[in-house]
Amino acid sequence: MQRQTADGGLVFDTPEDVLRTELIDRREKINRLEVWRDRVLHRLDSTNEGMPPNGTTDHDVRLLEAIEAALSALDDRSGPHGPTWRERQRAAETASTVPRDGPCPRG
Repeated sequence: MQRQTADGGLVFDTPEDVLRTELIDRREKINRLEVWRDRVLHRLDSTNEGMPPNGTTDHDVRLLEAIEAALSALDDRSGPHGPTWRERQRAAETASTVPRDGPCPRG
């Protein structure tokens, strides 16, 4: 569902609503989804850094997956939008297991 704000802006309840609307063009849909994704990622990163999640973590993960699915649906015609949240999580986990000074010297 979409609503109009007092200043004439549009607010969408779900990423699927962004895809369905005919009131904005493809480029604006991508922009709105990317901004939405960045806000959700910021909340999830804050939770990982010790901020209290206030019960939103599971909801944010599902929302992030829906946003990325919507971006992928638009990607068929537009090109990549960077790594998905799950890919970023895997990369962060891998990076935390690799020594920062490089590989261990052979003895």
